[in-house]
Amino acid sequence: MLCRKCKKEIPKENAFCHYCGASQTEPVKRKRRRANGKGTIYKRGYTYTAMKTRFIAGEKEVITKGGFVRKKDAEDWLASESFDRLPRKTSLTFKELYKEWSEIAYYGLSDSRIGAYKIAYERCKPLWTYRWNDIIAMDMQKIVNEQADTYYPKRDMRNLMSQMAKHAIENNYFERNYAQYIKLPELIEKETPTFKPEEVIALWNDYQKGNDFTGYIILMLFTGMSCGDLMAQKTEDIHLDERYMIGGVKTKKRKTTEIVFPEILKDVIKKLAGENMLLEMSEETFRKNFALALERANVRQLRPHACRHTYLTRLALADVQAAIIQEMGRHTNYKTTL
Repeated sequence: MLCRKCKKEIPKENAFCHYCGASQTEPVKRKRRRANGKGTIYKRGYTYTAMKTRFIAGEKEVITKGGFVRKKDAEDWLASESFDRLPRKTSLTFKELYKEWSEIAYYGLSDSRIGAYKIAYERCKPLWTYRWNDIIAMDMQKIVNEQADTYYPKRDMRNLMSQMAKHAIENNYFERNYAQYIKLPELIEKETPTFKPEEVIALWNDYQKGNDFTGYIILMLFTGMSCGDLMAQKTEDIHLDERYMIGGVKTKKRKTTEIVFPEILKDVIKKLAGENMLLEMSEETFRKNFALALERANVRQLRPHACRHTYLTRLALADVQAAIIQEMGRHTNYKTTL
């Protein structure tokens, strides 16, 4: 037979050529291996599958893509696909996750909704230092039960944790939304009380005695403004001669619809308005002064929202059409007015 290398005639039984020393055994074709970190390609049936494995903080992550007819297509995919994604944040605490979520979620939300979320977050303080991935439904339910007494605060806490859970799921930090299992108490709707005519007169008398703050309560009773509306009202948007102002919170309707006020309130508004804003104090201070004013005038301790409810109720009792009340109350939804 002929030598595999020098092509000279040698005995058939020779394992090596006695001329050049070359081995006469058929070489085994070695399987090509991809370099470490470049991924793996294997055949499944009639197609090829590309796979890449990496470890992040001790956690194994495998990414695969199959269905390639040609091996070269799988190689091209491995070469073009970027696997340098940011590591999964599996160790975020409740506080850290809230900070990351709120920086994104608070854009576009109303001040009242942001305020509700912030209050709910403060109620969740016992969970702040816990890893989010270690908090289960039972933990959330326990905090909701302990930190809130009524339906709406409990609901706000559940909504907050549910939104945070969705953010964690969307960014592959976690896989489940345990907040959806939080149980809330039955909602018992109570009719909002209104100020009686004699109480309104008592408050007016208190203002005329020199108690300027009571003027804000009078203003709320005769315009339907809320505490938030007062704090959001810019002085430059108050038109005393035309007897209207533009401003408000919550909805676009509230922010753009004119707030009409009677002639008798012109001097009150002129006296109360600051250089930049109609009301320049925190909500906490406002509520404290509100309660003190009611006590001083010997009036029932009602919530500030009762002023707006009184305004709309008095319009209804005066047989004003519901469509007009909707406009004066700056309601977006007609059902709210009804």
